[in-house]
Amino acid sequence: MKYISDSEVPAIFSAADVLVLPYKSGTQSGIVGISYHYDLPVIATDVGGLKEMLAPYSTGLIVEKPDSDLIKEKIKMYFENNLYTEFSKNITNYKKKYNWQNLSKAIIELYKSIQNS
Repeated sequence: MKYISDSEVPAIFSAADVLVLPYKSGTQSGIVGISYHYDLPVIATDVGGLKEMLAPYSTGLIVEKPDSDLIKEKIKMYFENNLYTEFSKNITNYKKKYNWQNLSKAIIELYKSIQNS
């Protein structure tokens, strides 16, 4: 295992078919955001906040616990069912919905509603 520099990230994420995060523990992962930037689906163990970053948006698969056989099965399921296209499309939709422009509109609408009450 080695550190990946920022300059290497585009080539690695663009060449990948899926990002696998076999974490045993953790809270959240900034790696998921990078993966979404490249429309790259994720397979992650159900630790920390990873499930909440994937499941509601159908952008990847959740492995119930950090077990190599379970991870292997999810990877196999991903490729056998050609899930890249579906999950990648869902990531694109997620990014459209949760972009800075929409966030700023929501903040302004909230401000106006508070101001008018």
